Amino acid sequence: MALVATLAYQVSLNTLESREIIGTAIDKNPAIFQLNFHTQFLTLILDPLLRISSTGLFRSGKSFPRLIIIDGLDECKEYHLTTSFSVTPLCTLTFRLALNDTYEPDKDIRLYLIDSFRDIRKTHIMRAHLPDSWPSEEDIAELVAKLSGQFIYAATVIRYVSSLRYNPLSRLKVIQGLLQVKDDRPYAQLDTLYINILSEVEDVETVLRILGMVFVLPKNTYDFIRLLGVSELEKFMQLTPGIVQLLLLDLLSVVDVSDNNEPIKFLHASFSDFLVDPTRSHQFYINPSKRHEEAAYFCIPAIESKY
Repeated sequence: MALVATLAYQVSLNTLESREIIGTAIDKNPAIFQLNFHTQFLTLILDPLLRISSTGLFRSGKSFPRLIIIDGLDECKEYHLTTSFSVTPLCTLTFRLALNDTYEPDKDIRLYLIDSFRDIRKTHIMRAHLPDSWPSEEDIAELVAKLSGQFIYAATVIRYVSSLRYNPLSRLKVIQGLLQVKDDRPYAQLDTLYINILSEVEDVETVLRILGMVFVLPKNTYDFIRLLGVSELEKFMQLTPGIVQLLLLDLLSVVDVSDNNEPIKFLHASFSDFLVDPTRSHQFYINPSKRHEEAAYFCIPAIESKY
């Protein structure tokens, strides 16, 4: 159960006064992370913060983080975690922002698009060729209407248009063309965008092999072997040093490879879901079984080099 461990780690980083309290609690009971969620939360989050608060430190005028954000709780597969936030004491200590059918995101998406396009006009390498009137109010309205309230789609569109390798004017026209596709399937337009992004990639076969490794290699530091950074992944797959970041340059709207020492990260779960669903990704489908076989093949020389 990594949620409380992650929260405790972030609290200790951002509120140094809590670090010793949290560390002492773990030292006293090294098996704390095997206990139920309620006990973990009280011991490692609530109690340390209450003890700090009782000293008057939070009223001392010193700046402290005031908010802990837990995003995507509805995607958590551990039912007892999600229900814990609906009963006391957590329900009285937390505020729930439900992004469901009662939430109307169009206004927020419009503001996000306006701010993001303003940033593109100010910072893009081609900013001298981007008029202040771009994109027009009609363009923004069309985007908002077509994005169907999907913030992930809006964010992907902005990352796609803002790529420094391309003309933003042309990239927006591509997006506007894709939005004309009519399909009632969930995420149909997002899938169309993903397919278009992958279609522009050079050596897509190697790129899909690289992305496939992300699925079959460890997902977190609690797994048996530690995560492989980009440079380590290149060694593991016997690729030329630096080639991964080069090959994935056209995928920066959907993946993060900014740090050579960190693993490749998908910017949203919808892209990884897309890749492993053949009905959505079609020619770009990643077969996890085949990628497991390939990973096993690469493991042999990796083990031999160690021993």
